[in-house]
Amino acid sequence: MGVGTGHLGLDPHEDLGDVAAEKHYLFTMKLLVTVITACSLISCNPMKEQPNPFTNVEEARNHVTQSFSKPEEQLLIADEMNDPMGLNMTIIGDAILKKGYMPKGFEQKNGYRIYFYKKE
Repeated sequence: MGVGTGHLGLDPHEDLGDVAAEKHYLFTMKLLVTVITACSLISCNPMKEQPNPFTNVEEARNHVTQSFSKPEEQLLIADEMNDPMGLNMTIIGDAILKKGYMPKGFEQKNGYRIYFYKKE
């Protein structure tokens, strides 16, 4: 039997080894919860790159003509560029077709679309 700790509000007949082990366990669990919470708040990836969709027809067209070279490409276009007549995407699409790419769909995001293209 260990030394009593009645003045700490613990059972005076409890072994100090068990008390120390329990305190260590509680400390470890609190630390683990703190780390998990912190990681979830910052998504464990604080340097995540933010998307930068094109908001100008000429900039998007120039990007296509100067940068498209891989077998598959993506183009981020702000929703404000999707005009009712489709003229902006027609101008950009013309440059895409001239480079030999065909559209392979798009994915709608919050405030922009990711258009996918594949070289034919």
